[in-house]
Formats: sequence, C-alpha cells, structure tokens
Amino acid sequence: MTLQSEVDELVPRLRAVGTDLQRFEVKSAEGGFPRSSLDSVSAFANSGSGLLLFGLDESAGFAVVDLDVAQLASDLAAACAEQLDPPIRPEIDVISVDGRWVVAASIDELPADRKPCFVKSKGMDRGSFIRTHDGDRRLTTYEVHVLASSRGQPIDDRAPVEGATVADLDEQLVERLLARLRSTRGGVFARTDDATALRMMGVVVDSDDGPRITLAGLLALGRFPQQFHPQLVSADCTRITCCRGSIRC
Repeated sequence: MTLQSEVDELVPRLRAVGTDLQRFEVKSAEGGFPRSSLDSVSAFANSGSGLLLFGLDESAGFAVVDLDVAQLASDLAAACAEQLDPPIRPEIDVISVDGRWVVAASIDELPADRKPCFVKSKGMDRGSFIRTHDGDRRLTTYEVHVLASSRGQPIDDRAPVEGATVADLDEQLVERLLARLRSTRGGVFARTDDATALRMMGVVVDSDDGPRITLAGLLALGRFPQQFHPQLVSADCTRITCCRGSIRC
C-alpha cells in the first residue's frame, strides 16, 4: 500500500472519530516543523510502527492547512537523522488531501537490538517514548532498562586486531593474568595450558592465519596498544577490563 492510498483511507476515519489513533499521529505544522513530532517518531520506532501526517488541524476537524511541504519534508528527514538515537530514516512523501498538499512519514519499528530510540536532547531516560492510544507516553526508567538490555552484550572486544600477533603481548602482564586465574578460578585453569587459557579469556582467537590478539587482549595485555589503536589511549586510565578478567594498567 502506498502512502497516498493509506492516507486516503485514514483521513475519513480520523474525521469520523475526531482524534488521533494508535498508529496514526497528525500534526498541523502550520508554523513549521513541530519538535514534538520527534516524540512520536521515537514512540513508533519503539512500539509497532506508525504514520505521521503533517498539514491537518485536529482542532478544526482535521481540515487541511497551508504548509511549506518541501521545507517540512526536509526538516523532518534531517531531524530524524540527527536528533534521534539511533537515527531513523522514515519513508517521507508529499501527498494530496482534499486537493491540497500535506506531508506523510511512515516509521518502522526498530529491531529489539536497536531499541530504545530516544530524543538526544532529552537523553535516553527522558527521551524514550511508546505509543498508547492517541498519544506518546514517556517510558519509565525501568522500561528503558528492559529495552536497552535486549540489545545484547556487545562483542566488539572479541574482534581480532589487524596486524597484531601474540608477540605484541606483554609477557609479564600475561604471566600475572595466568597466575591469578590459576590461583582464583580453581582447577579448570590449573589444568589448562597457557594458549588455551588465553583463548578461554578472549585474549586470543584462532584465525586462518593462526592465533590473533583480540581488541580486549591488546588493550589489557599489549606491550604498546597505541601502535594499532592510537585513538583508544586514555591519560587517566586506571583499569582495563579484558572480557571476564581485568588487570591494572
């Protein structure tokens, strides 16, 4: 279904019930792009998709108002891309209602591993919304936490570092880590050779070119991590976590 045909079915329904609906939000936007519409984009992205329609006045029975449709469409696209996290790329089109032009935007629900979508200026805790009946409701701190936890555990630290080899590990730091594992983690590590223990801890991974250091392994145990990732150095570093273990730097 095209946006035009969807709106053709929607407008008579809106005028009949006299209010916004669960999956449809209408904004007059007669004075320009309404910032409150970002709350609605967040709500639709977090809870089942929806359609935003700009250019109808709810207080006047959803009559069409004068609108700079080109400017509004541009402002909407920019705001969704720059003022929301993660960025939203809605389908936006200029369509006809009663022989006049309005702007329609279709927002898809985000996958669970990208929620919550929130308004940057308000922060995640106060800028995450969900759709309820004809309006947008701010998520509670608990609800935000539940959505954020669904993103899953990041695994970027498990990625092998291009160009780094086992020879780039600091031998003393490796010995300290292995000694602590064997003294605190019981018999599993006491019966495990060094190479296997480093793999179990995520310091090293196997590849077609042999053992490779992971990003976590390089940062925690590398002789000079800045050689490969100079942007990751921190002047006030006190501890680097290496997967399931940690050492002081």
